[in-house]
Amino acid sequence: MLKTVVSQSSGNTVITGGSIDGTPIGAITPSTGAFTTLSAQTITFNSQVNNATTTGAITINWTTSNYQLQAAPTGTITYTFTAPTGVSHLQLFIAAPATAQTINWPGNLYWLGATWTGTNNKASVISMFYDGTNYYAIGSTQV
Repeated sequence: MLKTVVSQSSGNTVITGGSIDGTPIGAITPSTGAFTTLSAQTITFNSQVNNATTTGAITINWTTSNYQLQAAPTGTITYTFTAPTGVSHLQLFIAAPATAQTINWPGNLYWLGATWTGTNNKASVISMFYDGTNYYAIGSTQV
């Protein structure tokens, strides 16, 4: 039950009074409260991290955003993942590469079904579930 919602800037919303899932609202720090239930029709994330490096060793830091954009890769890429803070759904958008590339994935990434391979001049989305230890991935490429 929410009492008052006051919008401030495009990046902040302050809710004063009420509770969510029995947890009181009113503190001004996001670390206050532990919610077990959130019901929403739409949740929009306000950031997608752009990984501009296109070759070599690339670290995807999942603590900065669950949605990451990889600039069009060239040559060989070896990914290292910085794990998110907990169980998460993650997406990596790979911009359309113009040339063939080789991508080496972390050892704790497991493909569900067929192993994904990219296609020249086609964008791809890699969706992953992180269980706290391993990443389980499905890849889709633009047709």
